[in-house]
Amino acid sequence: MMSFGDNQTGFMAGEWVKQNAATFRNSPWIEALNETLRCELAAVEIYCLLLKSAQFDASEFADEHAAGARKIAVLVIAQRGIPADRPAPVMAGFNKAILQFCKLMPDTINRRFTYSRLAGLEKQFCLMYAILASRAPNDAREIIDQLGTKAADRQLFLTSASNFSF
Repeated sequence: MMSFGDNQTGFMAGEWVKQNAATFRNSPWIEALNETLRCELAAVEIYCLLLKSAQFDASEFADEHAAGARKIAVLVIAQRGIPADRPAPVMAGFNKAILQFCKLMPDTINRRFTYSRLAGLEKQFCLMYAILASRAPNDAREIIDQLGTKAADRQLFLTSASNFSF
């Protein structure tokens, strides 16, 4: 058996594992999990951007999405897949430029805009998790359902906050 130290091909350990491990690279289930993982990673970035705007404590939502990303990565590995390591492109129309522009708007408009966009983001997660749950093998269904419930809770909070008169 060849160890990483005996690797004469010049690959790093991670590359060696990818080359020599039996993985399912073209599995639709793993691709769906990885797409969700990329979206979770993007959501972490979005909520971290909002930490600086101080409209609400986004750290709890960022932490929940980070935990969701870890759970999805474990599911990918359990299915002998390679987890995605990059976030999806900007989701829900959030980036630094948009957030800076929002700071120029009156506070009430800024909050409504931000909360409604975030509620839309969480609705996307609800839909993604509903689709995943319908395709999930039995051993993954409970985790997918839990993540979908958390997304629904976040969506409910953000929807009610966006409808609240400030």
